[in-house]
Amino acid sequence: MTQFGFKTETTAGVTVTPDKFLPILDGESLDRTDPIMESEAMWAGRKVRPMEATNGGLIEVGGSTPFELSTIGATSLFRHMFGGKSTTGSGTYTHVFVPATLAGLSATLQVGVNMDGTVIPKTVSGAKVASWAIGGEEGAFLTLGIDWLAQRLQVGSRSVSDGVTTNLSATLGSAAADFTAADIGKDVSGTGIATGAYITDVADDGSSATMSAAASADGTGLTVVIGKALASASYPSGIAYYKMHHATLKIDNVSVPLKGFEVTGDYALVRNYRGGSRFSSEIKEDGDTERTYGGTLNLEYLTNAQVDRYFAGAPFDLEIVATHGADSVTIAGYGRYDASLTPMATRSRVMTDAPFRLFGDTTDASGLTVTVVNSDSSAD
Repeated sequence: MTQFGFKTETTAGVTVTPDKFLPILDGESLDRTDPIMESEAMWAGRKVRPMEATNGGLIEVGGSTPFELSTIGATSLFRHMFGGKSTTGSGTYTHVFVPATLAGLSATLQVGVNMDGTVIPKTVSGAKVASWAIGGEEGAFLTLGIDWLAQRLQVGSRSVSDGVTTNLSATLGSAAADFTAADIGKDVSGTGIATGAYITDVADDGSSATMSAAASADGTGLTVVIGKALASASYPSGIAYYKMHHATLKIDNVSVPLKGFEVTGDYALVRNYRGGSRFSSEIKEDGDTERTYGGTLNLEYLTNAQVDRYFAGAPFDLEIVATHGADSVTIAGYGRYDASLTPMATRSRVMTDAPFRLFGDTTDASGLTVTVVNSDSSAD
């Protein structure tokens, strides 16, 4: 059994226990890269670079999570995709998402990886959405794909019962833990250990580790959890999925037959390293680079209306709505086509892919709004 859970963090980068769960598709790729730095200095008489000339570099964490777009359960993901949200209603709730700052907004993600019947937790902290895509094609479910940048990733969890702490000291002792360098970056929790603390260094003999925060009490024989345990998965009751035949398209409030589509958001996120740690602090947006929203419409060529818009460089209002019973997702934006839609001769149906970019207008500087109507009471 493989599982995926997530939760919005109270403090960016401080791991929390996931309490929202969604089925996940094949293709999840959350990973941690520990690059090796190699000195360029020359060593007399050496034909092969010595191991002493190498050391660990800055750690990179990120990857993708692919889903089928569900009617409920994914609402909080939209908040992380946009930053701005408002929720109204009761019983049936309306959540409106608009582009806003991502500062202070991050999530803990956890994947349960099935290892021959044993499910191993892979936990990512300080995760922010770097890009996303919502799309669909004829005869298929709609999909939601998210690319993340994050601060830390840890795999597995274990517990020891001989932990030793000293008040105001960041040293954690344990003979049973047998700490190794592989523990660096893992959470530690127990009595007197600060919430959100993780291991920053380990002793050569494995008998102790340095924590990111000092203990608040003396303690011996403490039960200490190293890593983040697998959360218990519980899926939303009544979850269903949008399909392509649930989706419709309007251009300037006129219905246009839609065969498939993809709407994307791309954010210029950058890792934020500081002295004293190989791990990034809170991921930031590059202030010199704007977000970009756009995508592609797959249309059957029936009239010249869309080609004429492209040739005229005419902007338009775009609205894609997917409806499943009382639930819906509405993607609304203002943009223009940015590549040719000219039809090509064929023996079959004449189709055209219509790439577009979304921009702000005089009444809506965001350029894109997503409205989700469902029974989720919160987008937090």
